[in-house]
Amino acid sequence: MSSFADLKSSCPGIIVPGTLASGAQAEEPVAALERVQLLGEHVIRCILAFEGLEDRDGITQTDRLNTLSNRGLLPSTLLPFFHAINETSQTAGMPPAALQMRVALTAKLAERLATWFAKSYGPQLSVTAKSASNAESAIKAIRESTSSDGIRRSARESAARRANTMQLGEDETRVLIDFQLRAAGWQTDTWAIRHSQGARPEKGSNKAIAEWPTETGPADYALFSGLDLVGVVEAKKMGKDVIAHLKQSKRYSHGITLDAEARFVGGPWEDYRVPFLFSTNARPYLDQLKEKSGIWFLDARCPTNHPRPLLGWYSPEELLDLLQQDVLAAEERLANEPLDYLGLRDYQQKAIRRIESALDQGQSRLSWPWRPELGKPSSLLGSSIG
Repeated sequence: MSSFADLKSSCPGIIVPGTLASGAQAEEPVAALERVQLLGEHVIRCILAFEGLEDRDGITQTDRLNTLSNRGLLPSTLLPFFHAINETSQTAGMPPAALQMRVALTAKLAERLATWFAKSYGPQLSVTAKSASNAESAIKAIRESTSSDGIRRSARESAARRANTMQLGEDETRVLIDFQLRAAGWQTDTWAIRHSQGARPEKGSNKAIAEWPTETGPADYALFSGLDLVGVVEAKKMGKDVIAHLKQSKRYSHGITLDAEARFVGGPWEDYRVPFLFSTNARPYLDQLKEKSGIWFLDARCPTNHPRPLLGWYSPEELLDLLQQDVLAAEERLANEPLDYLGLRDYQQKAIRRIESALDQGQSRLSWPWRPELGKPSSLLGSSIG
């Protein structure tokens, strides 16, 4: 069991006794979560003090996190982790097995965050802060020791670099995905809103239920708008290929089973029983790493659709709006629509048809040699969009 070795050598005063004690986690899980929560508060208060930012009485941990995040002083990758260890109030009524999983994960996150803080900020702390015997003394010493802009910048750069190179496990990646889904309007908690823990869709609720059963193993998330199953998600740990694992969502859609009042929405569409398929590793989309980042999405209702990356999750309302769109009918109307009424020349019509063909094949970019006789690019673009 870890003993917070890095934090002990850099700022031992902020360590909360018993945070990683395995016996306490098993016997007093709620108390264990509260200790983890307190450690998270200590770390964030230290960063506020280091940056010379106010930490007045009555301020909440959420307020502190927002302050640092809004100023770009906390790596975005770590923000969900701090929120996760601060959510002790969500344990009320949680099944014992789910509670134990939550405790184990938050303890793991606390250890990661403590190590990150110690290695990023520890080298810049004063001797007084490092020798303080308790959290309040350590925070006071950090605030009273004036740090230059250069020292602060060095610590921030180290913090960002260490956050970006963390090798996260799948359980830790799920914390990030939970956070992203909640931000888009879905109710989710991988350890509490889980099929095996009795979670089921409800009228009037938009849930991302974890570990929903299928014939080929549980889907990481099943997305329900009310009682309607609208999507399935394959979640991989950060660093894994995202687009390649969309095929797992396809298998889920083939063999997913429903119970209670849950219901399918139309279909099937060939072999697919679920219209919208997703795969993600929680990493923000980067074009230079497109196969290993972002949220990859497939609208399975049309066989000619191709996977494409999303910059963020669809909200429940956006998925329902998408569900109402009859894509096949729209594509058929477009294919059969004549271009005569636009008054275009032959080569312009050919260019538009080429764009339409490229879109049908899933291309989002298209280039070809431009010649003066084709006319202005803007006129052709306006015609094709109109």
